[in-house]
Amino acid sequence: MGASWEYSKQLGVGYAYAMTPLLKKIFEKKPEKLKESMERNTEFFNVSNFCSSTIMGITASMEEKYAENDNFDPTTISNIKASLMGPLSAIGDSLMMSTWRIICTSIAAAFALKGYFLGPVIFILAYNIPCTLIRWYGMKYGYTMGVGFFEKLNSSLQLWKNFHIIPQF
Repeated sequence: MGASWEYSKQLGVGYAYAMTPLLKKIFEKKPEKLKESMERNTEFFNVSNFCSSTIMGITASMEEKYAENDNFDPTTISNIKASLMGPLSAIGDSLMMSTWRIICTSIAAAFALKGYFLGPVIFILAYNIPCTLIRWYGMKYGYTMGVGFFEKLNSSLQLWKNFHIIPQF
């Protein structure tokens, strides 16, 4: 997705490109909905690459619901994408880019400074394996949760509100 970054939609075109095979399969017999879905998925999108797959999984599940049910409001899909971009970017940027990448770089640099050729290899493995796992399980978890993700989140918040831990405004 990062290769398709541009100023007006940022990662939106890459997001649509990644979703295209699934959307073509889902809307195989509904070309109007496919066109609508492709337009919706090229909207502005900007999130840490590590966390984008979670949003893709959730929206893929929602697109399937939309294909099955004509009463499903497709603006919900765009709203979910928009509402998850900020929080997941904050998590992805702070955990992976600002913390884990620096730790991996420090370890790899220490090996490289001592003359060990494994320094760069250690960095590549230590950094990319967790990133790949986050992407894989994020997609899988997001897809299986789908719309239920927000129902579960809402019920969890209600539970904490009952204990008066979350301030009620």
